[in-house]
Amino acid sequence: MVVTFNCSDDWNVHTALANFVFNKYSLEKVVSKFEILLRTNNRYFIDSNLLYFPKTSTEEVTYKLFEDTKCLVIQYYLDTIECGYVKFRGIKDE
Repeated sequence: MVVTFNCSDDWNVHTALANFVFNKYSLEKVVSKFEILLRTNNRYFIDSNLLYFPKTSTEEVTYKLFEDTKCLVIQYYLDTIECGYVKFRGIKDE
């Protein structure tokens, strides 16, 4: 998301900022849906789009996978710093 205030050339500024980010970052698949389903006995609905993480070419993305009482959690780390997570609901919840 790009927001500018009192800019006489909003369109070009937004385009330039968006292009800067798109050129600097790429989406990396952190873990495969198949690996998660295999490790969890196919007990969760997995949205494959949530298995990607934006990063630069010099950054390393890792993850931890764990289950709590209601869902599966994937915790993402960027260069060893915790930076986000996603939760997937179980099939039994449907």
